[in-house]
Amino acid sequence: MPRIWLYKVLLVLFLVLGSVLYLVPSLAKTTEKVPVKDPVTGVDKITIVEHDNLPSWYPAFLRRYVNLGLDLQGGLLLVYHVDVEAAVYGRVDRWATDIEGILKEESSKLPDAEKFTAVVSSSEGQAKIVFTPPAAMDKYAGEKGLLDKYGSMRLLSKDPVTGTVVWTLRDDRIEEIRKYAVDQALETISTRVNKLGVKEPSISVAGGSNIVIQMPGLSEKDFDSAKKLIDQVANLEFKMVDDENKFIVDLVKAGKLPPNIKAEPERVGERKVKATVYLTAPTKDDLILFFKANPPPPGYEIGYEEEAVKGAAGETTVETKWRTYLLKSRVELTGEYLTDARVEIDQRENKPYVSISFDAKGATIFEELTAANVDNRMAILLDGKVNSAPVIKTKIAGGRAQITMGGYKGYNALLDEANQLVIVLQAGALPAPIYKDFETAVGPQLGSEAVRVGLTSLVIGAALVILFMGFYYRGAGLIANLALLLNLLFLSAIMALLGATLTLPGIEGIVLTLGMAVDANVIINERIREELRVGKSPRAAIDAGYNNALRAIIDSNLTTAIAGVVLLQFGSGPIKGFAVTLLVGLATSLFTATTVTRLVFDWLAARGRVQKLSI
Repeated sequence: MPRIWLYKVLLVLFLVLGSVLYLVPSLAKTTEKVPVKDPVTGVDKITIVEHDNLPSWYPAFLRRYVNLGLDLQGGLLLVYHVDVEAAVYGRVDRWATDIEGILKEESSKLPDAEKFTAVVSSSEGQAKIVFTPPAAMDKYAGEKGLLDKYGSMRLLSKDPVTGTVVWTLRDDRIEEIRKYAVDQALETISTRVNKLGVKEPSISVAGGSNIVIQMPGLSEKDFDSAKKLIDQVANLEFKMVDDENKFIVDLVKAGKLPPNIKAEPERVGERKVKATVYLTAPTKDDLILFFKANPPPPGYEIGYEEEAVKGAAGETTVETKWRTYLLKSRVELTGEYLTDARVEIDQRENKPYVSISFDAKGATIFEELTAANVDNRMAILLDGKVNSAPVIKTKIAGGRAQITMGGYKGYNALLDEANQLVIVLQAGALPAPIYKDFETAVGPQLGSEAVRVGLTSLVIGAALVILFMGFYYRGAGLIANLALLLNLLFLSAIMALLGATLTLPGIEGIVLTLGMAVDANVIINERIREELRVGKSPRAAIDAGYNNALRAIIDSNLTTAIAGVVLLQFGSGPIKGFAVTLLVGLATSLFTATTVTRLVFDWLAARGRVQKLSI
C-alpha cells in the first residue's frame, strides 16, 4: 500500500480517538443547582455546577460539553421590546440641557447691554428655545449661529417676533440612535444575564427592536430574580432639591390637598432659615394624580421616594409610604460617568450600601456641583425614583458617592438589593426603556419529553438509512454505514469541542445531515456501478467512480452550505441551532464520504484482494 494511504488511516484513527475523548465528558456529565456565596457581598447567586464524574487526571482541554437548549432542559423564555423612540427623545433632552448651559455661559461673557436669556425646553423629540430679546435669536440660533455647530440637529422653525426656534434631530441621526439603543440594550442585557451564572443563555435581536432571551436550566424559584434584574433600566441621575421654593407650601395653604395626602413639615439639617413642606401618601399613584392636576412650575419636577412608616414610639415598621421632593429638572450628573460600583457595609448602622466612583470628568463635575451647593440637598435618582437626598455639607473631591438601600427592609433583603444594583450599574444602564411582550416558563418535563422524542427520531432515522444502504448496496452499503456512524461521532465531538448548544431543531438538523450524508455515498456507488458495467476492473472502477462523483458531491454540499450560512447569519434561536448542526454535519459527511470510504475501498482493491465488488 502507498505510504499516503497509511497516513490517511492514522489520521482517521486519531480523529476517532479524539472524538471519543471529547464526547466522554458530555456523556458522563451531571448538573446540580447549588447556592454559591459571592465573596464580596455574601449573597447567594444562581449557580449551576457541573459534575463530569471523570478522574482527576482527565486532561482539562478535553473537558468540553454539548449543552442542552431551552427546549430540551427547560428554563425561561422572555421577549422584550426596546422603546427606541424614548432613546431619541432622551438624546434631544440631553442636547437641550447642554445647549442651555452653553448659551448661559455665552451670555455671561457679554456686556450688560448685549446680555440675553435663552429658555430651553424639550418635548417628544423637539427642543424649543425662546430668546429674550428676540434679536439674539439670529446671532445664536440662525443657520450660521452657535447652534449650527451641532451637526446632528436640524432647524424646524423660527419666529423672529417672539424669538422662538424649534430644533430636532436629523433623520439619519434618529436611525443611528434607534439602532444604537437596540444594540446597547442587547449588550447590557447579555452582561446582566451572564452575571446570573446561567449556562449558555441565548440572547438575540428579532424584528428590529425586539430582544429574545432564553435562559435554559433556570429553575422557577429563580425566575423573579432574573426578570427583576433584566427589567431594571438603571438610569442613575443627580438632581438638586429646591427647599426655597414655596410651590408645595402654597398648595397646602390653598387647601387643595385631598384626604389621602398629608403635608408634613421638614427641617433640612440644622438650618433654621430653611424649612419646607413635603407631601406623603400611601401610594405613589395618589401623588402622581394630584400633581398631574397641580403641575409644578416650569423647570421643576416632583421626585418620589418610598420610605418606612414610623410607629408610635418612632420605630421603623414594615409598612411604607411615598413622599415628595421638589426637584430642579436639570440633570446635573448621570451614571454614564461611572467607573465602579461595589457593595460595602456601613459599620455604624450595620447596613449595606452601594459605593460608586466616577471617572475624571464625572469627578470634576461632582466636585464642582457639591462646591456650589453646600447646605443644599442633592437627590440621587435611580430609574426616576429618588433613592436618597442627602445634604451637601462640604465640597466632595475624589469622585465618590454612595447609594443607600431602603431602611425598612431586613439586612438580607438590603444586601440582595444592593447586590442586584451593583450588577446593573456595572453592566451599564439601558439606553431606553424595555417592555416585556412575552414570557413563558418551559418546565423540565416538557424538556425531557422533547429529548426523548428527538433522540427517538434520530435513532429511527439512522436505523432506516443504515438498513436501506445495507440492503441496496450490500458490501458497499456496509462501508457507507461505517462512514455514517463515524460522521455522527465526528459531528457530536465537534459540537462538544465548540461548546455548542443542542436544541430540538438541532437534533432535526442532525437527522437531516445523516440522510444527506449517504447521498454522497449513493452518488459514488452509482458511479462505481456504471464503471463496472462497462467492464472495468474493481481498482479502475473505484478510481473512476470517485473521480466522477467528486464534483457533483462538492456542488450539492456547497449549495446546501450557502443556505446554512444564510440561516446562521440572519436566523435566531432555533434557526441558528439548526444551521450550526447542518454546517458541521456537511463538513463531517464530506470527509467521511470521500475519505473514509475511499480508504476501505482502496484496501479491498489493493493487490487484487477482491475480484468482484459487492455493490
